[in-house]
Amino acid sequence: MNIEEIKERIKADKEYEKESEDKKVLTLFILNSGRPGANAFKTQLSLRGLVKNFYVCANNHEIMQRQINTPWYMVLYDNEVLDEQAKEALPTFFELGKSFDFISFYKRGKIVGNKFHICPRVFQKHVKLSDEGLLPINFESLNGTPCLNGFVKEFGENVG
Repeated sequence: MNIEEIKERIKADKEYEKESEDKKVLTLFILNSGRPGANAFKTQLSLRGLVKNFYVCANNHEIMQRQINTPWYMVLYDNEVLDEQAKEALPTFFELGKSFDFISFYKRGKIVGNKFHICPRVFQKHVKLSDEGLLPINFESLNGTPCLNGFVKEFGENVG
């Protein structure tokens, strides 16, 4: 990290702390993607204003070992960001949250052949993830809803 990146991070951290605490109802877990250009800090900044706590974790098992002190948690990889439209939609989903257990997002990127796929990414704190992938345990018995506003997007060398 060079001096300009450090200054940018300090400035962003100060702005992040100033934002309203009552909007921050999300714990963010960032998983290692192993992709070139990955940046957990950039991932975290894409959700500024919504995240109360964030952790960088090696795997789903580590996520499930953490205490979640917010009503919701989200899982992204360190080469992903939530675009602005999806970020703006999340508070509405949180307000309606009693009617579903998780929110799925469409993802796009060259790594998946310029195709879209959908995957659960935001979960109420009672939902437990399996040790593999981002599907919850007892997926079929839970109520999910898709977010049709925006995408999870990849960044880095492999995505244009």
